[in-house]
Amino acid sequence: MKRVLIWLVLCCLGTGLLWGKKYQVREIHVRPATEYATHQDFQEMVFAGLAFNTQETIQGIFDTKALFKRGIMPILIVIENRNNFAVRVHADDIYLIDPDNVHHRALRLEDVLIAVAFDRPLSSVSTGQGVPRGKINRNLSSDFEHKAFGEKLIAPGGSDHGVVFFPLSQGEALHKGRLYLPEIYNITENEPLIFFEFELNVAQP
Repeated sequence: MKRVLIWLVLCCLGTGLLWGKKYQVREIHVRPATEYATHQDFQEMVFAGLAFNTQETIQGIFDTKALFKRGIMPILIVIENRNNFAVRVHADDIYLIDPDNVHHRALRLEDVLIAVAFDRPLSSVSTGQGVPRGKINRNLSSDFEHKAFGEKLIAPGGSDHGVVFFPLSQGEALHKGRLYLPEIYNITENEPLIFFEFELNVAQP
């Protein structure tokens, strides 16, 4: 029993993400959507996406090596709404289209948290059972939850941003990647807008 307890403690220390390690919250520097090299300006809305696909750039916004290790890529999405009505956008309705035209749905935040905190592959945690309470570093989980895109309600003339997570894509393939948002709603009229599709920008070290 004693050996088992020692092994568990060493595993916790090895991940560096359970209780006991100081997680540092790092700021994401967000620019207006129009200032990114590639963006889409359509239907009185502007969209831009910035992908973090190296260990250095990922650690610039999240204080962990586990995202890169587990093959998870954060993408910052910036949206400006120039309409005279509010719009609703949900992370579950955001897709990454790779160079082979395969559509990848955004990863669930709870699966990302478990994979990062417990150093486990996504294939072993996508169970929908939720994040174990009291087991994950509080600073880490609150930082991820604060930065995650989730659901955005963007007022007329307003803007917002958030991070979505996808399987990691590297090199030239990412430069050909696109984000696809088929479900954006005009809240006032309760009707969808035409879909949006735009190219990614890639964060530089």
